[in-house]
Amino acid sequence: MSATVPYLIRAIQLNIITLEIKFVLCNVSIVEFFKDSGGLMDFKTVNSKKGLSKSAATMCEVRFDHHQVWRLHWNDFNVYESLNAAFENVKQNYENLVDIWTVNQELGYSDVRVSPSAMSFVTSILKPLQIVPIVQVENIQTLIDVQEDSSSLSNEWDNAGGSNFHKSYHRLSEINEFLDEKVKNFKGRAQKVLVGYSYEKREINGIRISGTTKNRKREIIFHGAIHSREWIGAASVLYIADQLLSLYGKDDLVTKLLNIYDWIIIPVLNVDGYEYTHTNNRMWRKTRQPNGGLFGCIGTDPNRNWDYEWSKPGASSSPCSEAYYGKAPFSAIEPKLMSEFIYNRREDVEIYIDVHAFSQLWMYPYGARCDKKVPEEKKILKAAQDGASALKKIHGTNFKVGGICKTIYQASGNSVDWVYARANVTYSYAIELRDTGRYGFLLPPDQIIPSGEELFSGLIGLAETVATQEKRW
Repeated sequence: MSATVPYLIRAIQLNIITLEIKFVLCNVSIVEFFKDSGGLMDFKTVNSKKGLSKSAATMCEVRFDHHQVWRLHWNDFNVYESLNAAFENVKQNYENLVDIWTVNQELGYSDVRVSPSAMSFVTSILKPLQIVPIVQVENIQTLIDVQEDSSSLSNEWDNAGGSNFHKSYHRLSEINEFLDEKVKNFKGRAQKVLVGYSYEKREINGIRISGTTKNRKREIIFHGAIHSREWIGAASVLYIADQLLSLYGKDDLVTKLLNIYDWIIIPVLNVDGYEYTHTNNRMWRKTRQPNGGLFGCIGTDPNRNWDYEWSKPGASSSPCSEAYYGKAPFSAIEPKLMSEFIYNRREDVEIYIDVHAFSQLWMYPYGARCDKKVPEEKKILKAAQDGASALKKIHGTNFKVGGICKTIYQASGNSVDWVYARANVTYSYAIELRDTGRYGFLLPPDQIIPSGEELFSGLIGLAETVATQEKRW
């Protein structure tokens, strides 16, 4: 036996031990370790991650160095379907090779994250389709670093009501502190709301904001971060909570709307996934509930798990897919809790909004069926158009209005379809916030306030039209 063999065996043993430690400590699956085309994930040094030691955080966080976002233009819908089928086939076995960020049916393109080791492979898929990729983002990690630098400064804001709060992204604990501070400072007009507890036993918290009138009111419910990597959704709805509380009694329209509607805001629905984007993987989308199986892929897409047209086209049966629809309708705890919260108050809910990012879209049912229209489309569309028009007045940002399936893509088992069809909430919407692809999910923190400002104006415009159409004044 060669003298080097014992050392080689020992090295292999040490590597196996290291992997075992990572599996347990980082709470990840085998597939999450074997990223790209079989190579181990990169892990980054983290100075301070709450809940993990420095060495543990160093071991656990994923890097996206030199991952790019490619814009793929297709000249007709048949090409898009061929492209989508090719990617779906790849993702069944190698989920991290590609990650479809968004689709624009009107302009005919898809934005796709591509890892360095997958670039030549993806190019080989594109060549027969005569698609030449355009690089939208040169290096995803540089954008992640900007956001993380912002988050590391978040402890410097003086308190949850401080003027700097909306200048950075925040951890879940800081968001909960913000809600507590508002309830404390606006007694009688702000109440804490508990939707329930996530798979990892985190509180799913929200805030109910009211006017001073004592009459029974209709409700407007909206939430952010059902997909955990969409930080701007959570940040924007927190800004709206601030504005509703501070402008009551000062702005006539805001005051009137708070006197006829209670506004219930859930900043982060997918709380486990959201925390995971801060500690481990910034690009994580799903829940953190294990699925079992050979590879132990973790998580369900919480916006494909609702019990309306569940498991139909527009979602995936693969537990490793970003669009996995789950073992059964509402098998994921978070959407189940949210559905119960809405259904139990369905007679009072007038407007429901699921706030997403990105693409600048204002959409209504259906997502599961492209051939099906809602009977009340005229008034649903009018309210959305008025909301999008009010939004545009703030910073000139254009939002396209339309049905989910024909505006972005087919999506079965989504929240908006369920709330509309099962809870009978006519005004049910999904809003995709800014931008249109320059930053994608990694919007810089200096855009939080502009995003919040325009969304606030849009929701006020929406509520004003709905109140008029439903004769609530």
